Amino acid sequence: MDISYKIRQYIENNNGPCEVYPAPFDVILNNDNEEIENSKNIHI
Repeated sequence: MDISYKIRQYIENNNGPCEVYPAPFDVILNNDNEEIENSKNIHI
């Protein structure tokens, strides 16, 4: 949690557009032209 806090603090101090989400957190990376259900980047 300390690392997450430090990263969040750095982003905020530099007006970054990012957000910090501590694990476990799922991320789905799909292409613009495909539905999430048909994404080739999801492995179950």
